[in-house]
Amino acid sequence: MRRNFHCRKLSPTIKDLNACREALQGKDALDADVLAYPATTVLVAEDGKDQVFMPVQVCYLMETLGYKDVSDAALASAMKQFVSILVWEGRKAGHGELLFLGNNEQTNAFALNNGFELVEYQVYRLRHEATQVLNGNDGGSNESNNTD
Repeated sequence: MRRNFHCRKLSPTIKDLNACREALQGKDALDADVLAYPATTVLVAEDGKDQVFMPVQVCYLMETLGYKDVSDAALASAMKQFVSILVWEGRKAGHGELLFLGNNEQTNAFALNNGFELVEYQVYRLRHEATQVLNGNDGGSNESNNTD
């Protein structure tokens, strides 16, 4: 049976907020702090019978560094400057955290020694162009279909 879910932003009504809290309570992947970040939005997908909630936060994601023949001290200094600027800009924009994709031993050590914590989740990327394949259209639809 095909079910049509319609998506909307969570309204700040007591009923919606209580339903969201109840649905998210005890979910091991939920960082409750995210709900308090000013740039976080909670989306609700509903079909008249069920509601599904998804907190969506906006944050900066540091991907990779380009460098050649740079000393460890220079690299660490540059990283500190990048982080400082991104945290400052992120706070202005209502972000609550900064993410860093690391796969280099040197930059991973920097991250761990400078306040970053290792997040034990896998990271998945969806390029916007891929939504054309998923939806069979331009990806602009705010409606998704689930099959039970």
